[in-house]
Amino acid sequence: MVQPHNARQLMELPLLSGEDMLQALAVPGNLSAQAITLGRKPRIERDGETWAVKLNNDTTLALKDRAALDSLADLVSIPKSLIRTTPERLVIPLVEYHLGQMEKVVAITDDLGIIQVEHPKDLKPAMKAEDVLAHIAERFPQVLYQRGEANQKDHRVDLLAITHDQPHKLEDFLAQGGHHSLPDGGDPFRAGIHVRFSPLGIVPPMVEPYLVRLICTNGAIHQEFITEWGGRGFGEGDELWQWFRDGMNQAADSIDTVMHQYAHMVGEALPEGQERLLAVEGMIRAARLPRAMATALRDQAIIDPPRTMYGAWNLLTRVATHHSADLNEQVRRMSTAGNLAQPAQHHQFCPTCGRG
Repeated sequence: MVQPHNARQLMELPLLSGEDMLQALAVPGNLSAQAITLGRKPRIERDGETWAVKLNNDTTLALKDRAALDSLADLVSIPKSLIRTTPERLVIPLVEYHLGQMEKVVAITDDLGIIQVEHPKDLKPAMKAEDVLAHIAERFPQVLYQRGEANQKDHRVDLLAITHDQPHKLEDFLAQGGHHSLPDGGDPFRAGIHVRFSPLGIVPPMVEPYLVRLICTNGAIHQEFITEWGGRGFGEGDELWQWFRDGMNQAADSIDTVMHQYAHMVGEALPEGQERLLAVEGMIRAARLPRAMATALRDQAIIDPPRTMYGAWNLLTRVATHHSADLNEQVRRMSTAGNLAQPAQHHQFCPTCGRG
């Protein structure tokens, strides 16, 4: 999958349809998760170079690889290091004993056998990709997708759904004339929802607003995931999908709320002198910037004092995404780019840092 390196590349990437996403999120290798009741004496047996687990009198499954054996150790709280450094004749009976104390396990398998083993209490609602996409399309009929990935390690799916196919601008949220306070080129943003789920029920589902500020057209993709609607409240069947619909509604409401907050920051003037420095220090603490980056932000606030909270926020964004060890060189590049840019060429330069 092509990963954009800057906001301009992000804007040029084609958005995907629901059909494209279904192909991208297809579960490979006939993966499945099944709860299995254990017999009185589970057994782990070696067959040449492979292992097999006799879970009960009717069920014996091969372990696909060493990672599957490690997952058995994790399940019964035996460190992987012990499995790998202790003779098999000593450690395997220990794993078998602890398995014998359990009633059920969840075996995640493919055509070659067990991939990993989980405790039944860890199983979450299983959500098929086609059902997730259908509910998103019902709530947002014009939806297009920016990215979708199926993680092979923990068998979860992450997708970014763009609820509108055109970027909006912060100017749309400002009072008339307020756009003069924005960087050259405005402050376009693209919004949607980030969804995480598992077709096998391995990770808890999640829905959250997804906001990308394209504040630096040639550089920074300022990405935010706002709040989180997950890890609580979901159930099974209709209750699960009602939870999912509620999460999408909350996400849609949150995006406008955040953009109105940005708009408020445009009109929130910073006082002169010490109070302005205190506001900058507060942002440094909130962002938990590394020491070198915090120092660069303080220095830049002296060179280019922010006049509004929005200006201070963009100053933080500039330093966090364009920080250079040589601050003087960074400022020189910014000034040169700004001086060379004619009004008709302004869109070719980063509206935050002035860099081409």
